[in-house]
Amino acid sequence: MKKRRVLHQACAFSVAVMLVGVNAVPVVAADNNSSATTVATDEKAFNITVTFNYWDYAVGADGQHFLTKEMTSSDTITPPTLTVEEGYELKGWTINDKFFDATAQMSYEDIVRAAGTSEFVAIQAVIKPVEIKKTAHVAFNVDPEKGKFTDPAGAKVVTYDLDETDGDAHPIPKVEAKEGYEFTGWHVSGANEADWLPESETFYVSGLAFYEKDKNDGYVTFEATFKEKEAAVEKKDAELRVHYVDVNSDNYIKDNIQTIKKNGKVGESAEFTAKDLTIPKGYELADDKWSTSVEYGKDADVNVNVKAKEEPAEEKTVEVYFNIIDSEKGSFPDYAPSTVVSFKGIAADTDQQFEIPAVKANDGYKFTGWKVEGAETQNWDADAKTFGVTGLAHFPEGSNVGYVTITPEFEKVEETPAVAVANATVVIDSNEGSFEGYEGTTELHNENLQDSKYNLGFLPTVVANEGYTFKGWKVTNKAGEEIYNLDANATSIAFPYGVADDYTVTAVLEKNETPVDPDQPSVDPSKPSTPEEKPGTSIEENKKDDKTSTTVAKDDKKTNKKESAKKANEQKI
Repeated sequence: MKKRRVLHQACAFSVAVMLVGVNAVPVVAADNNSSATTVATDEKAFNITVTFNYWDYAVGADGQHFLTKEMTSSDTITPPTLTVEEGYELKGWTINDKFFDATAQMSYEDIVRAAGTSEFVAIQAVIKPVEIKKTAHVAFNVDPEKGKFTDPAGAKVVTYDLDETDGDAHPIPKVEAKEGYEFTGWHVSGANEADWLPESETFYVSGLAFYEKDKNDGYVTFEATFKEKEAAVEKKDAELRVHYVDVNSDNYIKDNIQTIKKNGKVGESAEFTAKDLTIPKGYELADDKWSTSVEYGKDADVNVNVKAKEEPAEEKTVEVYFNIIDSEKGSFPDYAPSTVVSFKGIAADTDQQFEIPAVKANDGYKFTGWKVEGAETQNWDADAKTFGVTGLAHFPEGSNVGYVTITPEFEKVEETPAVAVANATVVIDSNEGSFEGYEGTTELHNENLQDSKYNLGFLPTVVANEGYTFKGWKVTNKAGEEIYNLDANATSIAFPYGVADDYTVTAVLEKNETPVDPDQPSVDPSKPSTPEEKPGTSIEENKKDDKTSTTVAKDDKKTNKKESAKKANEQKI
């Protein structure tokens, strides 16, 4: 039957009960060990409502999970018959903590005693999974040829059929071994394989037996174990005296007689093989399959042939040392602060390549290569990365260890004085004018003036826009300080010699305030204009300072235009 869960409106106490003229009064017995409830009644009848609840795993005959009935003081009620799901069983009923058998009739008084003064009584079904009983079948066996049971005496097999949950200690039968055997214990075969000592006296069955799947009968077997006693035998030594003979000279090796003893049963023989021998130093067996035998209780002498060992030539090895003699010149960065990197125990005949340690030259020095001193003196390039030892080492006479010393070499680097770099940028405001021959360009860049002795040998011709007049050049340094103010006739600039700076040469144009009448010029063209003399700008002043000079063109504008066209190709933009 499938388990069904049906939701119902709470109805366990849906029926109203009127208890008229009734009082449930607890009465305590005199010995204080029990109590009862006496119900006082009067002339009128009264009711209580009881509800049997069995929501899980069961239904009543009407297919419901509950049953409600009314009772009076003289009534007796029989619990409903339930259909319980497979694997479950109805154990009984409870009212509060009071338990009633599954089929027991309940009187009004029984129910009131359990429920107290409550007008509504809920009787709960106690439904639990069916307990499956498992039985462990235990068997103790003894091989009758080796022993017997003494307790219980005369038994051939001792068996127990025990509940798997049995928690008692049960006695293990006593066993006596027959002559020639010794009882050594029990071999247990059940849930697991195990061996128990002969002194074991009791066992607990829980977990001991093996149960097949879905079976309720398990089995465990205790098999008595025995071992055969050894019969008393006479034992003696077999003694062998070994004399070693040099097979090449046919002579005995002096002071090398070896005595070997083995103990065993008289009548049998001891076997002696090459593993039992202690070969004299410097020799080896001529026949490594040598063997002989001697009876226990007897002795014997035997000659064993040996031959001198051929000593292998000692392997030659190489030791390589990388040394920095002067740590002020450089270092091994991967091994700092060590100034020595060594490779030892390298087989002299290996073709393996080894990594050369990296070298770092200190400031003021340059790593130029390696000086190698070994079998001969040689030099390696600074870019050498690996080395091999074949033929590299020097072996002192009589030594199997060769040596190589490899030293990094450095040379001092002469410091080149720093060059003061000067650059100049010639700029113009395109709203005021332009550079002739450089239409659309407002900046002319001149770099590395130190290559021309800090002279800017060319200034472009300025074409003033309508309404403006070209007045000259303003020269500022990187800090924005004005160092020169040149008139419009200047064609080159000599900057301070040996000074690193970035200069800006700005074309100065002024806006005309009053149009000039071309018929009445304000300046007599037959008279040359004189540049404005300011500190550091006049030709005389520049001549006094051999580090700066300003060259002023003496030719007319036409000459300047021709010169600008000639030098335009040399201008760096």
